[in-house]
Formats: sequence, structure tokens, C-alpha cells
Amino acid sequence: MSLRKGNKIIAGSPEIVESGSNANGTYVKYSDGRMECYKRVTQTGVKLTGTWYGLYINENDTTVDLGNYAATFIEEPVVNITYMGGNGCWLINNNYHSASSPGKVQLCTVSSRTIGTCILDVTAKGKWK
Repeated sequence: MSLRKGNKIIAGSPEIVESGSNANGTYVKYSDGRMECYKRVTQTGVKLTGTWYGLYINENDTTVDLGNYAATFIEEPVVNITYMGGNGCWLINNNYHSASSPGKVQLCTVSSRTIGTCILDVTAKGKWK
């Protein structure tokens, strides 16, 4: 195992054994069994018109499906989902996540609106072996 710092290799750090990309994003597998997956999900016309405790969520209680990871983990990974859009919105409810998918999310806001473009960046870290 080794890690590069500039042109130098730092002994003892895990090596990348495989990396790639597909329609579901990118992945990196390390020799110590860790894997990281990254993807960007873009949807247009997300309607935040459903009411929920005085706030507004996805219309008809719908969700934004985040699809699958670029590679499957052996167990459910740690997931970070970042909403890249402003518009006074934030994420709530990450449901149906698994070793193969980050699941589905809902957006929430303080006033009824339609978001032109909703961009979600997903990072997952876990084990591939």
C-alpha cells in the first residue's frame, strides 16, 4: 500500500486497485477494501407544493430518485448528499437507501415553488470487499 504526495510515495497507505465510471457515476476501489462512489443527479421542474407541518415538500409526496451507485458496496455505505442550488431549499427524508443505491430524497422549503433545476451531489464511502 502506498499514497503519492507529488512524485513521492508514502509507505503504508492503500493503493487504488480499480477505478471507473458509468452512467451511474464514478467509483474508486482501494486495496484495503474501501470504496468511494460519486455522482451528480440533476432534475428539472421539481415542484415543492405539498404541505408538511407548515412547510412545502415535493408535490404529492414524491421523491427525487438518486438512482444506483457506479459500483455496489458489500454493505450500506456512509452517504453524503449535498443540494447544490440555493433557492431556500434543503433536503429531508433520505429513504430506500441500500448497498447499491443512495435512495430517494425530498426537498423542503418555506414557500410553494417550482425549482428550475435541482442538482444533488452524492458521495458514498464504504467497503467493496
